[in-house]
Amino acid sequence: MEKIRGAHIPPFHLGIWFLGQNSFIFKDSQSFTVAIDPYLSDYCATRGIVPGPTEKSRKFPPPVLPEELAVDLILLTHSHCDHADPETLKGVAQSFSHAFEASQKQGESPAKNPVAPLPQSKEKKPLHQGGWLRIAGPRLALEVARKAGIPLEQLRLIQVGEEVFFSKKPGILAAAERLRSGNADKGVLVRGTFAIPTDTTDLNHMGFLIRFAGGITLWNTGDTAWSEHLLELGGKDVRETVQRWQKEDSAAGSQEAMQEGKGEQHAALSSAEASHQRPDLMLVCINAGYGNLSHWEAACLAGAAEPRLVIPTHYDLFPHNSLDPRPFKTSLEKRAPHSLCEILEVGRGYLYSKERGLEGLED
Repeated sequence: MEKIRGAHIPPFHLGIWFLGQNSFIFKDSQSFTVAIDPYLSDYCATRGIVPGPTEKSRKFPPPVLPEELAVDLILLTHSHCDHADPETLKGVAQSFSHAFEASQKQGESPAKNPVAPLPQSKEKKPLHQGGWLRIAGPRLALEVARKAGIPLEQLRLIQVGEEVFFSKKPGILAAAERLRSGNADKGVLVRGTFAIPTDTTDLNHMGFLIRFAGGITLWNTGDTAWSEHLLELGGKDVRETVQRWQKEDSAAGSQEAMQEGKGEQHAALSSAEASHQRPDLMLVCINAGYGNLSHWEAACLAGAAEPRLVIPTHYDLFPHNSLDPRPFKTSLEKRAPHSLCEILEVGRGYLYSKERGLEGLED
């Protein structure tokens, strides 16, 4: 985690770290960090009861330990334990309380402590790396987080189709800072996206479309079953949302251009750009087991979203639910020929930009 915290992300780039299964950490050029479905324990095999590894234990150790996880936002796609992991979330909760106790003994300000919450008093706003950690997702996933010890003040329910801006400083504090400085606060825009439940234990699956600093857009599908409806309610919706965001940005830019006497030219260019805009990154499950998409179905969904780059997920961690991701590349060539595919190495850092695509991130 120290490497991630210390990594320099240039403007218009996104740092990406794949942790296995559907677990990722992202860091943008404003140093805003997001984790999706961090599974950093062996809970799915042991259920917190069985000592030692079992036949369903993870195939490799977690690149980051639960108590080390320090990000601004955690997104949970659903409540299955390899996505909303009780032990990981418990480690996150404990790291807050331990760090705060240490800061109190040393007489430090909680705001200067990298993982310290404010005292549980009138203003229950937990601090994290100088900001406020938030955990967002559907209801059952947030219930797992609550039972793991995450304060209610840190939890944010998000619905499919809802768009929420998450900043380092929440609510009134962020708004006040924007008014003072005239600049937007550091943060990301998140839209809940449609997904189909893979079983009856959780009927609230979802994915996330995220817009990072520099306009980089990323769609994580989460776990989802297949249906023809997924092409329109998932893939097409994501593509059209990205185009709408681009048009909204272009409209704001046009107002500035008008003041400089270049409004008509800017409007024509921005309209053309928006119509061809598509998601930068798509992270999609391909394992076919437990009701998830097969590599062919995942490629069909990519064809509907038309992302620049597709990264397969959910195929590598468990002995009983693993497969070779290379056939997905072949399927993608057939169903989404304009999208590139990259298979990531667990624990390695990558840099993505619209101009250069995906590159290794130097340590």
